[in-house]
Amino acid sequence: MDWDYIRSQKGFFVKRKFFGLGTSMIYDAAGSRLLLYAKAKFRGGMGFRIFSSAEMTEELIFAKREFGGKDDSSVAKGMGSFKKAINSTYSVTDSKTGELIGGFRRRGLRSILRDTWLILSPDGREIGQIAERSGLGAFLSRMIALVPQKYTIEINGTAAAELNGRVSFFVPKFDLKVVDQNADIRMVMTAAALIGGVEGKQGQGS
Repeated sequence: MDWDYIRSQKGFFVKRKFFGLGTSMIYDAAGSRLLLYAKAKFRGGMGFRIFSSAEMTEELIFAKREFGGKDDSSVAKGMGSFKKAINSTYSVTDSKTGELIGGFRRRGLRSILRDTWLILSPDGREIGQIAERSGLGAFLSRMIALVPQKYTIEINGTAAAELNGRVSFFVPKFDLKVVDQNADIRMVMTAAALIGGVEGKQGQGS
């Protein structure tokens, strides 16, 4: 599986694995072929890793959970604003190349009412956000479990993708549509895994 193939898809189906403890799976639009498998690592708050299959033999992305204080790891170097963050923050590395490609930071108090994540560049600058599209919809999704959440993923002032929740009784499920083919597909897919499985429903999976 390569990123060019992922980029060529018309749409995707994202869902959290039942009993998966934050594991999310990204399929083709029909839900018939597994394309990406994101596995959360809870011990030590490591974050999550994205693989090309459920066998987890080929790692593509490492999204590391960052904390305050001293951190001399290669992933955290150059991410000063990440280490200062109080809210949930992930730095995102391409596991194949070792390249730090960006990160995500939750907008703490704001996310209580309307789930919002900042998208950060490799040097920690804010370049976009993941946000629920409707304030009313966000409110209803918190009051009524079956009301699905709907997100827009925006990068550099342009809508990069849309993540639309499906009505689901047990686990979060989303339809993902990439609307900007120039957006970094690795960041879009990591965002989908973050919301769809690891941190969905305001951090229930974190």
